[in-house]
Amino acid sequence: MITLRPWRGSDTHFEVDIALVAPDGRRFRRRLKAPVTGRSNVERWARALERHLLAELLARLCPLAPPPPTFRDFAVLFLDACRADRLASSTLTNYDVHLRVHILPLLGDRRLDALGGA
Repeated sequence: MITLRPWRGSDTHFEVDIALVAPDGRRFRRRLKAPVTGRSNVERWARALERHLLAELLARLCPLAPPPPTFRDFAVLFLDACRADRLASSTLTNYDVHLRVHILPLLGDRRLDALGGA
């Protein structure tokens, strides 16, 4: 929320009061004299500052994304999905054998984002 007040008896200079509430409930407030003159220019400047402050506030709240899973972790999820799709037991056995014998020894410890297309 933005509030504009005249700066100590001046008609062209304004004080800007910006109050924000973070998604986690913390309150953030900044009051300062606008570096521009004129009510419309001050309001435009204050809106831009509010967007900038909100972006900074949200950037601090966003946790870093966890690293992508390894191919070995993905193989377990893949086999679980195949079981959920009710594939034939012979198909599940073939998938399991091919993963364990051929694919996992080569790609098991690599992260999924490190694998590229052929």
